[in-house]
Amino acid sequence: MRTEIITVTPELAKQYLAQNFNNNRKIRPSRVQFFAKIIRDGHWRTTHQGIAFDTRKRLIDGQHRLMAIIVAGIAVRIQVTHDLPPESVDALDTGCGRTMADILVTRGQTASTRSAAIAKRLVSGMFYRSDPDNYEAMEYHERYRDAIDFTLSLFPTNIKYITITPVLTVVTRAYISGSESTGRLREFANVLKTGEPQSPEDQAAIVLRNFLLTTTRTHIREARAHNVVLTQKTERALYAFFAGERMMKLTSASEELFPLPEELTAQAETHAQSDASVVRGIAPTGSNGPANYVS
Repeated sequence: MRTEIITVTPELAKQYLAQNFNNNRKIRPSRVQFFAKIIRDGHWRTTHQGIAFDTRKRLIDGQHRLMAIIVAGIAVRIQVTHDLPPESVDALDTGCGRTMADILVTRGQTASTRSAAIAKRLVSGMFYRSDPDNYEAMEYHERYRDAIDFTLSLFPTNIKYITITPVLTVVTRAYISGSESTGRLREFANVLKTGEPQSPEDQAAIVLRNFLLTTTRTHIREARAHNVVLTQKTERALYAFFAGERMMKLTSASEELFPLPEELTAQAETHAQSDASVVRGIAPTGSNGPANYVS
């Protein structure tokens, strides 16, 4: 057996994949996209794990990494091992994967599964548009650590159906956006935990609490859609709570009510580009004709 670290280009990746053995597991497109995003974002790290061929020159490990190199169109440095015994395939990928919280701890940072989950959902936004990789989520974990810690201080223990990630993420977003005083956020958390409003203006928190306690996730396939709904309803309820709205029916927010600073910046840039297109007489993306403007 011999091992070397080489630069694998998309072209070389295709050659390696041509040696894939017939009984290898099926390619998981989501895993390929996950690795490809890491490569594109510049987060690829060379480790002892990589590509492996057995003594028959068949590829027995690394097909997802190779596909990701092709999809990303970027070469990476990776360890390649040759002449493994054919039976060694039985022991591949049977270890315990590292979670984001595990990685943060190895970096000397205090982290928990709850804080890591909040950071990931901060990245993905209300509509869960993306499944962030650990590196991107860790950036948010560090950037908004004070806000995440504040939220977890409001909910120090788990309460079934209440202290779920969508709820914790919305509270964190509200803290970051500075939409209301921390005192009002504490009151919101207390009503959610106890079910005891202090005034009629707290009604929105009770309506949300009742919804959380009665709704259930019926199928694992619906988890993402269910979490989107939970996030939308929590945002609407918290917004109403801040306004002292005596909400009787819980509706869903149709847009992000507590945008992060970088999201506001992105929105401003998009609007500026759209305005510039209108000035030049260029139809904005998605329009059916020329822009209407005053010359």
